[in-house]
Amino acid sequence: MNYATDPESIFILILSCLTALAVGGLVGFLSGRCFTLLHEPRQLRKDRERTPEALTSLLSSTRKLNEDVDVHNAALVKAERDLSAIEANGDVENLQSRLLTDITSMVQSNRKLENELVQSRYQLEKQAEELDKRKREATTDGLCQLGNRKAFHEAMRYLMSKMMAKGRCFALMLIDVDRFKRINDTFGHSAGDGVLVDIGDALKSSVRPGDIVCRLGGDEFAVLLDNTSEEEVAIVGSHIRVSIENLDLVVGDENETTVVTMSMGLTSVRENDSPRSIYDRADEALYESKTQGRNLLTMRLSYKVEETEQEELEQKSYDELKAEIMA
Repeated sequence: MNYATDPESIFILILSCLTALAVGGLVGFLSGRCFTLLHEPRQLRKDRERTPEALTSLLSSTRKLNEDVDVHNAALVKAERDLSAIEANGDVENLQSRLLTDITSMVQSNRKLENELVQSRYQLEKQAEELDKRKREATTDGLCQLGNRKAFHEAMRYLMSKMMAKGRCFALMLIDVDRFKRINDTFGHSAGDGVLVDIGDALKSSVRPGDIVCRLGGDEFAVLLDNTSEEEVAIVGSHIRVSIENLDLVVGDENETTVVTMSMGLTSVRENDSPRSIYDRADEALYESKTQGRNLLTMRLSYKVEETEQEELEQKSYDELKAEIMA
């Protein structure tokens, strides 16, 4: 009788091999996860290094898994060798009993490790959520709930790389609130903060959801308009200046109101631009608006907007302007 082809023995051997393959797949998944964690951006990696408990637990479980796999594989190899060498009058029942004992031990060990890995994964997911929260806080202006200067620079690099890869144009608008110190001095800093929040909300409502509005600090704002032609950015810039000028901003406890104006510099990206060059060009346009009397939008565009055309843009209604840019 040939025991290597005995159906019961083959079934046990196949079951053992499949179990070993499943364990190997789990090891591969854990190795991939650890590789991902170790190759995250530098700042996130530093954050994770400050909270290593869950990762340590996961690695410990993985090492234990590898050790157990080695032990069980050695047992299976020995059993297979014994199966091949067994004589026709050998003790098949004892060999089958050994195989079943090894498989039972493997299943129990894997169940224990699975529970440990579930706990480690849960802890890692909680830490990832906490890190995401910290990153959002690090890139959000606490007052206006807009992107801050850090978020602005990240968005600039992203849009620049997208322009280089896909040829998608974007525009940058730098904005200063004119004589903002007067509001703080007249109505107090709390009122000034409320004005900044209202301006931030008005800027967000004036652009598309995919565009980016940031507060760079103090009374300085920036707007990044993605995938927009120069004709369209001229419309948006003119609309924003006029819409802010027409706002009645509440200041003080007795519903006093005030108005503000803004100086603005607008430019669009060019072929050989860098984040620094496009920022400097917008900043120069902003400076010109301030020196020319404030409450102005100065544009540095290849597309030349005539003065009469800009006046027409500014006279259009909010709905007309938004319909054009949202189309």
